[in-house]
Amino acid sequence: MKKVTRWKSAGKLLIFPAVFSLFLIAGSVNAYADDQAAADDSSAVFIYRMYNSKKGGHLYTASYEERNNLALSGWTYEGIGWIEPSSSSTPVYRLYNARNGDHFFTASEEERAGIAAQRDWRDEGVAFYSDDQREVPVYRASNVSGQHSYTTSAEEISNLTAAGWNAEDIAWYAANSSAQDPHPMTIAAGIDFSAVYDYTYFRDHHPDVVNEVGSSDAALITYFAEKGMDAGLAGKENYDQGTYDSLHQQVIARRSPMLRKAWEYSSPTGYLILTDQSTYTTAVFTGSKGNWTQIQSFPCAVGAGGATPDGVYSSGIKELYFGTNAYRCWYATQISGNYLYHSTLYKPEGAPLHSIDDRTGRAISHGCIRLPLDDAKWLHDNIPRGTTIVIYHS
Repeated sequence: MKKVTRWKSAGKLLIFPAVFSLFLIAGSVNAYADDQAAADDSSAVFIYRMYNSKKGGHLYTASYEERNNLALSGWTYEGIGWIEPSSSSTPVYRLYNARNGDHFFTASEEERAGIAAQRDWRDEGVAFYSDDQREVPVYRASNVSGQHSYTTSAEEISNLTAAGWNAEDIAWYAANSSAQDPHPMTIAAGIDFSAVYDYTYFRDHHPDVVNEVGSSDAALITYFAEKGMDAGLAGKENYDQGTYDSLHQQVIARRSPMLRKAWEYSSPTGYLILTDQSTYTTAVFTGSKGNWTQIQSFPCAVGAGGATPDGVYSSGIKELYFGTNAYRCWYATQISGNYLYHSTLYKPEGAPLHSIDDRTGRAISHGCIRLPLDDAKWLHDNIPRGTTIVIYHS
């Protein structure tokens, strides 16, 4: 076996700031298979693979508690990277860079000492143990920015190499084990579904889903969160329907920043209007505080130079049209005072036939919020007086 390749200069080990990328190979982090026995091997240590989509980069941990905490804070769980024995003669060490948040793993005492001696790096001790049987290699690859990736998949290493990474050969060894994790993941999109989801139940009762995405705990909890709840699939034998519905609403809210914000407000009419001046979007919701459903979304134009004030208002009077000898605005709904929702600008005729300025998606008005004609009409015709309006910048 070749030694693990290191970056060296003038006799010193160099670790470069990490710039992370994600290279996933289907099935490369799947520790489950339909034909595996459900073994409860207490000597098996499961190495969980986590990905930070905001900052980039992977973390590998033998702690399901750390895995869960990371998942709740927004990291993506990619499944079990590999399995290790509970002990061996070859420890694998984990080091942490306090400056950039990078983690580095090595089975080399020399490399460990060299990195720990560098500024910003902290030795976190033994992370897990390499398998002395040396049957399943764990490969290491690096890029010019200093990122390191670890995987048992030769295919993944091949893809990394094709993308410009440097293959560093074998870093240590995983166990050749078919044990199944006693702590399968119940968290996705930062939400804990354990109250309504059980991995084994969901796997055994939805074979069509298993056929579609595989049987790994990462794939199934992701499916349940992204598609299963929308379809009303049961994730557990006994669960509270109200809890299920509440968690589903949280899933929906995470898909829409405006819906998340809507949940903070109440409205006496069962309707709620939000306008995000940063995205030039007006949306309409039905329901109640903490339980809104979006039913409309309109592009809009807002006041130039900050002329449209942020705030919480209550919809007032309505007008079919208003204007001057130069233009006419149709289907007005009062926000507050002279601030209105209304159509874009039309010629001053008896009907909105000829547009003068139909632009949206920008700040061009004197303070009113302009909508496309049909959208302004929908708001005028359907929103009751007294509806809460929230105008803000995201």
